[in-house]
Order: sequence, then C-alpha cells, then structure tokens
Amino acid sequence: MLMTGFTNRKMLFSFISGLMFVLATSLLQAEEIKTPRSLDDRVKIELFASEPDIVTVTGLTVDQYNRVYVVESHTHFRPENYQGPKTDRIRLLQDTTGDGHADRIQTFYEGSTETMNIAAHPEGWIYVATRSSIFRLRDQDDDGTADIRQNLVQLETTATYPHNGFSGFAFDFFNNVYFTMGENEGADAELVGDFGNVYFTLGQNYGDDALLVGKGNVRIPALCGEGGIFRCRLDGSKLERIATGFWNPF
Repeated sequence: MLMTGFTNRKMLFSFISGLMFVLATSLLQAEEIKTPRSLDDRVKIELFASEPDIVTVTGLTVDQYNRVYVVESHTHFRPENYQGPKTDRIRLLQDTTGDGHADRIQTFYEGSTETMNIAAHPEGWIYVATRSSIFRLRDQDDDGTADIRQNLVQLETTATYPHNGFSGFAFDFFNNVYFTMGENEGADAELVGDFGNVYFTLGQNYGDDALLVGKGNVRIPALCGEGGIFRCRLDGSKLERIATGFWNPF
C-alpha cells in the first residue's frame, strides 16, 4: 500500500510538473509572439479592423473612395459543426471619422464559395475570383451592398480542391483584367468566357446561374497539370491565355 501510494503521488507530481511545463512554455511562446512592426521608418502599421468584425480573410482591395473590401472565407475546408455563415462573404469596411479605424462594417455580398480574391476597378466594379468562376459586382444605389452581378469566366472541371483554380487579379490601361489559374489537380478543364452582357439583379431568383456554362462564345482548354495567366476585357469578352508554366500562381 505504501508503495502504491508513493507511486500514485509520484505520478500525480509528474503530471502536475508536466502541466506546469506546458503552461510555462505556452506563456513563453505567447510572450515571444510580437505584433507586426515596420522595418522601414517611412511605413507605419496600424490596426484597422479585427475579429469578430471580420474573420478568415483571404483577399483585400481598396476602391477609389478609400473603402476597404475583404473576402471573408467560410467554405475553404469547412470543418464539421462550423458555426459561421454557410457561404463566403465580402465585407465592406469604412472609416467615416478619419481616425484610421473601421467604424462602419457591413456585408457587401454573400453567396459564393471557395472565394479566393477580390479587386476594385476605378470604374466602380468589384471583381471576384472563386475557385471556379470570375465575376464582377456593382453597387448601383450606393447603399454599401452589391445590386448586380455579371459572370465573366467559368471553369468547367471535375476537380474540387479549393485553392488551385482561379485566383489573383491585375488591371492594365487597355481595359483588360488579368487573372491566374492553378494546376487544378492535373484534371481536365476548360475555361468558358464571353457570355455577353448578361446581368443578374441580386436578391431575385434566377435559378442556377451556373447554367451559363456552355453558353459562352469562347472555350479554352486548360493545360493538364499546369497553371497559367489569362486575360479578358473588363466585360469578360476576348478571353485568352497569355502565360503558362506555373504551379499555383496567386
């Protein structure tokens, strides 16, 4: 009995010691975590917005009025029993007082999945890339929410991995938008574009707008297992591949 009691006390002591070590290590690691800091005296870093107002951000852009749009991802490898929204959201953040902090935050758009990136064009359109689609949004009445959506490019493929399809954006001075595409798991795929000036008024039921796939006037086979860079006009016309040989360009 004495031996058993001694053994139990020894095990308890070992457990408590181990727990204290874990806690001490965690505290030490927490102390070692530093806030972002600038290494350039000309650049200042300040907190503009944080959770719970925004979470799991995968893309950010600023429009011509200094309003900030962020992609809030809720569908990328979504865990079971996840309590967040069922689809991704684009959140609009504004600093209305000029103090450098977002004080007006609202949902600009929701409904997409596997949303990767976003870009604001000076003409007022907000371009969005998901894993398998490129589309643009517009707020026509300036209430901070998107009113219309135009599909520009769709990706026809059986691949479903969330972040090796469409992604990053750039604009040039000749009315073109550039976007990237990843290796798509090496699966067969076609980019379908040039749908014409077909717009969806958000909030109305049009059924499955993926039915636009197959109605595009341009179809470009993706190169098997090879990412690339593509461009089209701002309205989605004249889709073409301009570079290849990448893995997953973001």
